[in-house]
Amino acid sequence: MKAIIALVCYVIFLGFPELSEVRQSYIGASESKAGSDQLLKLLSEITREDAKVFVAYKGAALALSGKYAPKETRKKNISEGIQLLEYALEKEPNNLEIHLVRLSFQEHAPKILKYNQQITEDKDFILAHFGKQPAALKAFVRQYLKQSKAFTDKEKALLQ
Repeated sequence: MKAIIALVCYVIFLGFPELSEVRQSYIGASESKAGSDQLLKLLSEITREDAKVFVAYKGAALALSGKYAPKETRKKNISEGIQLLEYALEKEPNNLEIHLVRLSFQEHAPKILKYNQQITEDKDFILAHFGKQPAALKAFVRQYLKQSKAFTDKEKALLQ
């Protein structure tokens, strides 16, 4: 019985990273290979069956890792990452954080990928649903807005 309790505690407390830790690692992932590697390591155990917000971050992390990957694996990483990100959004279309992750990736994705068609859709979703979000997520969105070019100054002011 003690072994079962210990296993459950491990899965609950150690099996998944903290969302706040993932958010902070995501910010650093686009800035350096070390940041990208750290985020991938943090999300290495995440599968499609896990919380979809983690799946979205893992997808974005994989796609971002393509920026630093050898030519042979670059396309595969980006493709798998985008598939995971779209899967997460398909399963939880009303999750603002997943929309933010997709928007942030699309906003900074190389134009050659042609993966930027949903920027307006995601931005509109964020604007419409921002008020109903937890304080920590609102703070994260506001942090992202500081460098985003997808939002106008007027839209940014609405979310402050």
